[in-house]
Amino acid sequence: MPGKESYLAMMELAQIHPAEGYRKWMKKNAKERAEMDADSSPWTVKQFSEFAKTLDCTPANHRELFDLGVQRLLDLKHNLEESDSSDSSTLALEEEEVGIRRVIANWCRGRSMGKYLITQEEEFADAKRPDCRFHSSLFDAPVPVELKLADNWSGPDFFERLENQLCGDYLRDNQSNRGIFVLVYRGQKTSWQLPDSRIEATFSELVTALQEHWEKLSASYPKIEQITVIGIDLTRRMNKVKTKRKKSKITSDSSVEI
Repeated sequence: MPGKESYLAMMELAQIHPAEGYRKWMKKNAKERAEMDADSSPWTVKQFSEFAKTLDCTPANHRELFDLGVQRLLDLKHNLEESDSSDSSTLALEEEEVGIRRVIANWCRGRSMGKYLITQEEEFADAKRPDCRFHSSLFDAPVPVELKLADNWSGPDFFERLENQLCGDYLRDNQSNRGIFVLVYRGQKTSWQLPDSRIEATFSELVTALQEHWEKLSASYPKIEQITVIGIDLTRRMNKVKTKRKKSKITSDSSVEI
């Protein structure tokens, strides 16, 4: 049986096996099994043809849908943080999560090319509402996306929401075992205290700490294969523009003096 549950079971057996020599062998087998499971399914001729035309292919399963969803959000991150046409300064003025959620969902929808659908705040049977979900028209295994405005939450709150909301609420259904946790930073806060620590983290450090937190939690959620944490810094492009203008002014002033 492939998957994370098999890997965890093999690692547990490796820990308790009475013969030490077998422990190393079982750990090696568990690692090899995980590497095999991590390999993507071979592409079909149709997928190769589609990729050649659009640089993307329609997801054939839950994992491919997750990978495409992550890539779309990373494309948005790059556009807002690095692009010359970035709208980050305008988006940073939006104080409500709902406004930023709409921008993110519309970005992803506008670049779907028919390969996925994206919904906002679908209501579950228990009245829970994930911010967004990527869907396929070919199979029923959506990928939930939970969005948080970094300036509106404390450090410990993010860690609690990652575990209890994304993992505990939105990935309970057996059809979904991968999710995305997105943080958007508007520049109102400068640091976040990490749980059980006096360390004050920057935004990028917070994102890294949350991803590492999931890696530690992973064994407690054998059904969940993967969580990816993405941080979008709306101040990054603005800071680059300010630095460029400052350097330009210094150069101009120096030229006048000469």
